[in-house]
Amino acid sequence: MPGVLRRIVALALGVAALLGPVSVASAAERVTIRIGYAGPAAEGGRYVSGPVGVIASERYIERAFADDPAVTVEWSFFKGAGPAVNEALASGQLDFAFMGDLPSLTARAAGLQTRILMATSPRDNLYLVARPNSGIAAIGDVRGRRVAQFAEQKKAAIVYSTKGNDRGLERQSALLVTEAFERTHPDLVGKVVKAVVEAARWSSDESNRDALIAVWAKSGTPASVFRYDLADQELRYRNSPLVDPFFVEQYRVQARQAKAFGLIRRDVDVTGWFEPRYVDQAVRELGLERSWERFGPDGKPLGS
Repeated sequence: MPGVLRRIVALALGVAALLGPVSVASAAERVTIRIGYAGPAAEGGRYVSGPVGVIASERYIERAFADDPAVTVEWSFFKGAGPAVNEALASGQLDFAFMGDLPSLTARAAGLQTRILMATSPRDNLYLVARPNSGIAAIGDVRGRRVAQFAEQKKAAIVYSTKGNDRGLERQSALLVTEAFERTHPDLVGKVVKAVVEAARWSSDESNRDALIAVWAKSGTPASVFRYDLADQELRYRNSPLVDPFFVEQYRVQARQAKAFGLIRRDVDVTGWFEPRYVDQAVRELGLERSWERFGPDGKPLGS
């Protein structure tokens, strides 16, 4: 798959070089903002777990452009997850994507030109679960066993969790944009990011915890799973949109680990990949400077 992706990226870059800086809004200045999500939506709708479940189902981005008839927002939910989103980005079918750290790093290793705009799920927990009678009591016991991605708490025993352990073991997801779209439409990028920050504000409000879980549960995953996952953690910790030093450092660490584990073949330099000015501006304009805490590269709160 990485080889195929590199060929698609090379072809897309070659076409771009021949055509020059073509504006997306060439047809009477009408723009379709094409957004991809690395995962399928329940029943063909917009219900997925995590922050995107709120952003998409509550139409935050569409509402941001409600007074602009020249802008259309188009969503695509990919059953093929990260690899499918990467191919769509590389072939010019998407402008924005919500995706996790590893598929983003895979695309960057293949030469895909994107910018990470903001965090969406900066601190996701990971769990190793097993049937109570499976004989699995530690990570080492998994060797040679089949592993599924998710299981409901009532039907499995948790063998290990990153929750409450080293923050460096948590996983990250982000909103990214193609460099071409950002270069051509920085104003639209700013509005998209501001809309997603507004969704993060709602999702970070403890008074909305039950409502948030109800939205996520429409994805088909039981609400009990989300209640367990979010228990003893503040929503503002889980749903922060900030691109802080810790967020950037985690991508740098994940890049090294992905190369070491053979998940990607090339070194990935994250320098210049992050563009936090849009999210920082949105936070200022919305008066949310105190809503989320920033963390240093070591995972400790800045200033502590």
